[in-house]
Amino acid sequence: MVTLAAHYTIRPNLTYLVVGTWEGHVDLYLPEPRGAATPTLIWIHGGGWTQSSKEEELLYTLPYLERGWSVVNIEYRLARMAPAPAAVDDVRCAVAWVYREAGRYGLGTSTVVVSGISAGAHLALETAFQDTELPVTCPGPKPPPPAAIVSWFGPSDLEEVSSGPRAIDQVRPWFAGLADPAATARAISPIRQVRRGLPPVLVLHGTADDIVPYEQSVELHDALDRARVPNRLVALAGGHGDFSDATWVRAWRAVWQFLDSIPPSSA
Repeated sequence: MVTLAAHYTIRPNLTYLVVGTWEGHVDLYLPEPRGAATPTLIWIHGGGWTQSSKEEELLYTLPYLERGWSVVNIEYRLARMAPAPAAVDDVRCAVAWVYREAGRYGLGTSTVVVSGISAGAHLALETAFQDTELPVTCPGPKPPPPAAIVSWFGPSDLEEVSSGPRAIDQVRPWFAGLADPAATARAISPIRQVRRGLPPVLVLHGTADDIVPYEQSVELHDALDRARVPNRLVALAGGHGDFSDATWVRAWRAVWQFLDSIPPSSA
């Protein structure tokens, strides 16, 4: 930990996408020396698609930095800038940017893992589960699937958290004003996109989560099993990220056990 500053180069606020007057930025944390074999984490912040920022959740990436990974910390349009599914479009464009600019910045693409917490975890899943073409706002080309997805207590059924008795008030603005919010929610719900051939998925979720129902992760795990997608669900004691230190340690052990078992991609 104490040597990180001496072994990393930081490239902040690089533009990966321009939509109208909005510029989407990424921060790069690049180990020295770097190269094609260095694994890369793409981190997506949470906040219910309505708040937070890449800067606020940077510390979640420290375990990857300690292991010498490259880290790409991305931002996306929040609800006040654009409704759903804009954030999904943005993060998919950010992943495409990583592959497109990998050579320029020395980012390794042999192992690319996408991860996030809460809404960021949903968006991480969508970078692999969403099978449509890239939006016209994104330069492309469409990137290969990541080596793995690590979802920290993210929702997989957007209908349930955006409307009905288990809706989250903070989420409602992301769907406000849409002609058919239910249809949009279904179109960006990972539980509806499960199919064979998806990359391995690790889901970590508190069993007492009172924001994103733990049952959503159970249903996603079961669906992935039926589709024969390698995956693991780690049930954690606690709520929506409210874990004891011991539980966090157990969770990170599970992350490394899972990722160490993933072979490099062919990208």
